[in-house]
Amino acid sequence: ELTTPKQVQTQETKQKIYKAASNILKKKGYAYLTVSNICAAAGVSNGTFFYHFKTKDELLVYYNFQKFAEFRKKNNFDDAVAGKPFDERILIFYYYWSDYMVDVGLDFCCNYYNTKNYSLDNALAPAPAYVWGYPDSCLKEAADLGLLKEEHSIDHYAEVIVTIMKGVAFDWCLSGAAFNMHDRIDETMMPYLKSIMKDDPARAGTQFRIQLSSRQLKAIECTLPSESSRQTHLGMRRTLLTTLLPDSLYQNIFWRVFMDILILVAAVLLIGLFCYKNVPALMGGIVC
Repeated sequence: ELTTPKQVQTQETKQKIYKAASNILKKKGYAYLTVSNICAAAGVSNGTFFYHFKTKDELLVYYNFQKFAEFRKKNNFDDAVAGKPFDERILIFYYYWSDYMVDVGLDFCCNYYNTKNYSLDNALAPAPAYVWGYPDSCLKEAADLGLLKEEHSIDHYAEVIVTIMKGVAFDWCLSGAAFNMHDRIDETMMPYLKSIMKDDPARAGTQFRIQLSSRQLKAIECTLPSESSRQTHLGMRRTLLTTLLPDSLYQNIFWRVFMDILILVAAVLLIGLFCYKNVPALMGGIVC
């Protein structure tokens, strides 16, 4: 992709500000991360800072974008999601995000996840709110495969998923990191992902379909008794039982079951007697 000299300069300046902010966070902590300190460390004016970032929170979004990308690469994210269904990939992505939060520390996360950080608002800043597109791309892929319900748009599903993760993150910060975010993600996000899929929830996450050819379906149908043959069998059974049992006994289910068992035993004995008398002779004929 071609870039103009101005675009290159803009990116270089953003990287300079980003590196200055990274160094301050690493050496001093969040309390020292002020716009004036960042500009002094980066060697740029306040006006230049606000030309590239509307607020310090927007810089933090850019910072997290860069750092989280590095974190995923360092911890083999691509290998972790390879070959997984779309819903599992989304869950794994947010497992990594929660691990990243633990890695950068509670103090940083508490300052980032606050109600004055408008970069977290889906309506005002949709791109950062979606954590830079990966879950959104998974949902689009699922929609293309026909796996999602069509009750809402992909953007709506993505926004709800982001809202769930923000809730988990905020609660983790408020609790002082008192719970495992992986477990909370499973308890909240996993049910929602199951609910938006067309598949049976018991098989949610599976993107494969069992497809039978017409010949295979025909073969299966041939092995199943037809409705007429079942009705014929029931009629013959009823006729036999009414013949063997008086009306008073036929009305009693115990006697009907007893006669069913007796008939079955008799049939087995007759088959056994037939085999005992005829199979040796048949086998002798074959040997000869």
